[in-house]
Amino acid sequence: EHFPGKKEYVYPLAKLEDRFKNPDRVISLLENPDLGLLPEEMAGLLLKQYLITSRDEKIESYGITISTLYPDIIPLELAVHFYERKKISRAKEMFDIRIEHHPSPEAYYKRAQIAFDEKDWKTAAKYFHKGKKYSKESFNLKAQAYEAQKKISKAADAYEDYYKHTGKQQT
Repeated sequence: EHFPGKKEYVYPLAKLEDRFKNPDRVISLLENPDLGLLPEEMAGLLLKQYLITSRDEKIESYGITISTLYPDIIPLELAVHFYERKKISRAKEMFDIRIEHHPSPEAYYKRAQIAFDEKDWKTAAKYFHKGKKYSKESFNLKAQAYEAQKKISKAADAYEDYYKHTGKQQT
């Protein structure tokens, strides 16, 4: 069915279809050009459906668009999507937006991985520290980042934390 411009029908129906786990139906409802610019909640719902259905082109173009319109609703999965597809500068941008609006240990950890891969040791150490609740491996990688900066005392402390938190023995 097509409800041209009838937001009062389309939005509740899209939410209902989402609850029934029918992403294709949600997409067909919200992609209706008669609706114009979607409000924040509906834009987030549409992006979620693109992510669920792995529509790469839509995820990327729409994700970039709503990251500027509604940065507060950028899901972590969008940043991960770009990271997994080796679109690193875009992944960094999305992780940074996510961290600014909804900091989480996982976002910090994954952003630290990018900094580590780019040999941006200072940023890597800072974000691994903030991501330690996501993965105990943060301690090890933070230690390596300090070591690369020749900050031996901080590296030693980080390695000590790593051994303490993982139960692994020092060698």
